[in-house]
Amino acid sequence: MKATYDSLSQLVGQFASKPAVALSLKAKLLAAKAASAIGVSKAEAQAIQAFVKEANAQSGKALTAERAQFLVRLAEALAA
Repeated sequence: MKATYDSLSQLVGQFASKPAVALSLKAKLLAAKAASAIGVSKAEAQAIQAFVKEANAQSGKALTAERAQFLVRLAEALAA
């Protein structure tokens, strides 16, 4: 199964214990998806990088460490 921006966003909604964190992470995914759709790879990479940074920062907080790592792996796979 291949991850998509939409499937990753759904996981964020299920995994994040704080709605504000989920919203922030989803916004970064939406920005990456929009950049990808119009072929702006630099903006897409920056949005993915921001997502990864925030997911790592929320590890052990709004996200369990395991779930944060899982989300980061999926996001990095999308960027590849």
